[in-house]
Amino acid sequence: MSVTTRVALLDEHGTTGLQLLHSLPRLGYDALHFSGLTDFFESLDRGQQIDLLLLVVENELASRSLFAACRALNIPTLLIVRDKRWEQLMPWRDAPGWDDFVELQGGDIEDAINELAWRMRTLVLRARHAAQTASIGPAAWGPYRFLDMAHTVLLRDRRIRLQPRQYAFAVTLFRNAGQVITRDWLWQSIWDKTTPYEGTRVLDVCAANIRKRLHLCAENGYELRAVYKQGYRLVSLSATSAHAEKLKLGRHGGKPNASLILNF
Repeated sequence: MSVTTRVALLDEHGTTGLQLLHSLPRLGYDALHFSGLTDFFESLDRGQQIDLLLLVVENELASRSLFAACRALNIPTLLIVRDKRWEQLMPWRDAPGWDDFVELQGGDIEDAINELAWRMRTLVLRARHAAQTASIGPAAWGPYRFLDMAHTVLLRDRRIRLQPRQYAFAVTLFRNAGQVITRDWLWQSIWDKTTPYEGTRVLDVCAANIRKRLHLCAENGYELRAVYKQGYRLVSLSATSAHAEKLKLGRHGGKPNASLILNF
């Protein structure tokens, strides 16, 4: 699963829009532009995924319902102040709901792009971590029940306690069963790293431990597979389909193409 990070830019007076919109894809974000609160709320009502809101600060204080909606949906808000106009920020000082701010000067934002990228990434990762740890009640898939507060998985009557990163990895796999979870996404979202540790197999070792400790096999209905040069996929299997797959392989006398999918 290649996780798309979608950023909304709310700029009612168009003071920043075009140049910032052109810069966001270079930073790896999918950008959406809104010229008013109505359009933004309508997008949320349609179920549009938004991972971060960039809000250009004007003298008028935006509706508090904006911050309330962002808080409820776990959307972090980054305020943008233009050209050292700090007086514009004063009405916002005690307004609850926004998370950080950054200053952009002049017509060229390139000088501030690195700081903007760092602040955006920090807020997105913080929100994802909060979402991973704030689940209400146990999540269940087949014989597996996940207890967030204890980092524990119940497999039938057996309690299996995992390390925090193992638990986050496992929950992500089950929530996205059948989809490829990319290595880059895992590094950024769970390990909080922009690039992998060179010369190590941290992800492979973690995935192998999850497979072993959770007994991910046909008997329990799930298999964990590595997808070559991409990431990992948790596959849901029934005992019948698993048996049929073995019979099919036996008839053809072959094995799955190792260049595509590798079983741990």
